[in-house]
Amino acid sequence: MSDFLLELRCEEIPARMQAGARADLEKLFRKEMDAAGVAVGEVAVWSTRAASR
Repeated sequence: MSDFLLELRCEEIPARMQAGARADLEKLFRKEMDAAGVAVGEVAVWSTRAASR
């Protein structure tokens, strides 16, 4: 089994939209991996909000 980490820096996404963005990212990732014939096990998707400056 291999691990894969994808880090996206999206400071412009408002905090209220992050939960939907996480769900969309996982759904699209699984769809593309399936289309490529790549078996996907557990997927963990996180988001954090950067502290204001």
